[in-house]
Amino acid sequence: MTIEENHRIQWRELRPRVFSLPLTIPILWRYRTVLRCLIVREFQIRYRPLSAGILWVGLQPIFFALVIAIPLSRISNLGIDGMSYLSFVLTALVPWIFFANCTQSSAVSLIEAEELIKHASFPRALIPIAMVGSKIVDLVFALIFLWVWIWFKHENVISLATWLLPLVLLWLIFLSMGVSLFASAACAQFRDLRYVVPFIVQVLFFASPVVYSTGSLHGTAAQLILLNPATPIIEATRAAFLGTPLPPNMIVLRSLALTLVLFLVASVYFGRMSRRIADIL
Repeated sequence: MTIEENHRIQWRELRPRVFSLPLTIPILWRYRTVLRCLIVREFQIRYRPLSAGILWVGLQPIFFALVIAIPLSRISNLGIDGMSYLSFVLTALVPWIFFANCTQSSAVSLIEAEELIKHASFPRALIPIAMVGSKIVDLVFALIFLWVWIWFKHENVISLATWLLPLVLLWLIFLSMGVSLFASAACAQFRDLRYVVPFIVQVLFFASPVVYSTGSLHGTAAQLILLNPATPIIEATRAAFLGTPLPPNMIVLRSLALTLVLFLVASVYFGRMSRRIADIL
């Protein structure tokens, strides 16, 4: 090759995209069998040793609500407006337990799947997403138990919030996916964070209107709680079952925007980290 021909060669450096999503609809469809297998595998691991596993999924929120309601039911400034405090807490615990379980299980999902990641080629984001998918089954059974409880304890209240419940649940799943992607990537990169995640989930529990109503808060505390994207989800779920007021439209739109930003940031972070995840693990 002459010097003139060498000068005519155009060299181009290949760099990874700055903005890339680890999962898109075409990728999910292409790897749908892998995703289904991961979800079934996770579900079988959890419930094969426990014959009463499905029963526990429904009873867990009730037992948790009893533990909370017994000492707190006599407090007068929780903003429950004379309704049953047990039902008030229970309707919030069902979406909260789903969110908390998704966060904690997804945080260690990449670490626990280290051998699978090193010996198989597939989108790594399928692992935390499968954790969320396996918890959807738990959510469905918990909602059935909750509906039976409300049917026996209260009058059936059919309102706009009841018809909006499927959209609220989709919002809850979308938020859980964003948090799960971020938590799994962060814990894989910084392994010690997996010991901090349960503490963060406990802090978020008290920063969410599970044991109190947003109407009982004022000033800075109310503004901080309303910044939590899970707040309108919990309030809307409570409204669907108990007929309480829906959260204001402005709060819903702001929380939806925060959820979308969180999901995009988590997706980009996971996408950049996943290129070297095998070396990190």
